Amino acid sequence: MPGTPLHAAAANGVNGANPLVAAGANGLKHTVGRYAFDLPYHPDDTERLALGILALFARLERLESLEPNPQNSKLFNQLFDLVTTTKTTVEQDSKILSDPRIVPLIPRLWTLWGDAEYLLEADFARKVINAPAKTTALKTFNSFPYLDQYRQLARMEVNTLDTALGELSLPPIRRIAFIGSGPTPFTSLCYAERYSDDVSYHNIDRNPDAIALSSSLVTSCGFKNVSFEQIDADSLTDLREFDVVHFAAMVGADADAKKDLLVGVAKCMRPGALILLRSTDSLRTVLYPRYEVDDTEVLSLVTPVVATRYYGGATSLTAIVVKVD
Repeated sequence: MPGTPLHAAAANGVNGANPLVAAGANGLKHTVGRYAFDLPYHPDDTERLALGILALFARLERLESLEPNPQNSKLFNQLFDLVTTTKTTVEQDSKILSDPRIVPLIPRLWTLWGDAEYLLEADFARKVINAPAKTTALKTFNSFPYLDQYRQLARMEVNTLDTALGELSLPPIRRIAFIGSGPTPFTSLCYAERYSDDVSYHNIDRNPDAIALSSSLVTSCGFKNVSFEQIDADSLTDLREFDVVHFAAMVGADADAKKDLLVGVAKCMRPGALILLRSTDSLRTVLYPRYEVDDTEVLSLVTPVVATRYYGGATSLTAIVVKVD
């Protein structure tokens, strides 16, 4: 999930339960708990952050199941708020991310975060699919408590792509592929809200269950111009028909895997096409591995064009656009 706005006191364990109330597109209100327990106190700000990450990780790793429930959501949301909206300096980030207590936890946190995100979206997809009629399915779809944050992220990315189009004098986008689209194709559907009806969206995921759920969701809601393909990203051979290929934040287990996938995909695309990478930085890298585009092999295939970093509380991610050479 891209995240949700912060209640700062809750994130730092200053007071009791402090829920976020988010309004869906249909006007319904959704309460999402963001506070699970008081975090350890330390007079040094940097150490207090490190202790908070350690305490939340310990709770998360002890969970019997990552299936969505109110208590699990509070833990994940409290961690998200702690690392995405706490004001830190570069020096503080570096100290925490190189802390020998934190370093070995980061890959395990990536796995926990990705697994929990998948289970949350799969559970929600089933609710949409099981709706008795299209109108009910659409109402259920719009009730997802993080949907507004997906919309904000899509707005940032579409604006970033528009900047790249202007910089490179490229024609309007007509076909976009989304790698790692997951069980609920929120990203492509939120993009569709911002583009004209003649743009098409192709969702790619290696997980057959994710493709089955997402395609059924689209059918239930009646969304148009959306297609699906079940394939591992490193098995793709021809993406020349797409103007843009979008990489989800969780695609690639680590920086090396992300680089290999980026290189492989770029080789399948036509020159002049764009790749949008959902990346991250600073303390946010405890949730998602970041993309590195300053690698020699990467730069032999693509040229970085523009990047946008979101400083708001709605998302932990950064959009990087590169052009295929």
